[in-house]
Amino acid sequence: LGVHAVLQKDPDATIVVLWADHIIRTPELFLSTLRAGVTEAQAHPDTVVVFGALATDPNPGFGYIIADIPVTLDGPVVLPVKSFVEKPSVERATELIANGAAWNLGYKAFHGQTFIDTIAKDYPTIPALLAENTTESFNQLPAESIEFLYTEKVAKRTTVVSPLGWQDLGSIRALHQHSVHESDTHTHTEGQTITLGTHNCFVRSNGKPVVVIGAEDLAVIDTDDCVFVLKYGHEKHYPDLHKLLKEEYPELT
Repeated sequence: LGVHAVLQKDPDATIVVLWADHIIRTPELFLSTLRAGVTEAQAHPDTVVVFGALATDPNPGFGYIIADIPVTLDGPVVLPVKSFVEKPSVERATELIANGAAWNLGYKAFHGQTFIDTIAKDYPTIPALLAENTTESFNQLPAESIEFLYTEKVAKRTTVVSPLGWQDLGSIRALHQHSVHESDTHTHTEGQTITLGTHNCFVRSNGKPVVVIGAEDLAVIDTDDCVFVLKYGHEKHYPDLHKLLKEEYPELT
């Protein structure tokens, strides 16, 4: 719907998709990286441009871009994508980084009408549903990711890789790493909390006192609706959790 709305004002628009839960510590470099991607997308309307950052650690929660990335990089470089690897194991991510892979930031630049036309090949009703623009038509749109609907279907895929100062805040662990925490225990607390003998924990209270003793690699989050406890390293269970919540506690989804 967002792409459709932009195209109503500019049928030849090049669109950039960004996420809000990231920290950019190199804003000028970030802007020059975006400009390089937009220039590439405008010059080649049949291409989707994906943005990457030099990887600094083998995070299994990220996607990776495989391309001929230079060993040293001072600024953004435009390269053809060889392939993508989505959320590999730590061992596989370590191997990818050793071979020069970059983090896939999830940012994209593309020609708006090409985006709509590509999706319409598999979903011919898309243009009519977008034009109708009602709650009913919105509910009939495919509930698929942009990667499945568009990125994987485009014949030409280019990446702009840059040595960005970038950090994802899209997970509890990432938020923990970014938050101020005691240097000796690597534990971060918010609200009415007591922690004893803890290490590498994220503890947050929304009102009632929360006490954590002898825990390690744990997130404990108290909210108005529930108490959430996560052992770091078990994020792979999120899809199953979402399914169970929809079945047993739909008010939480």
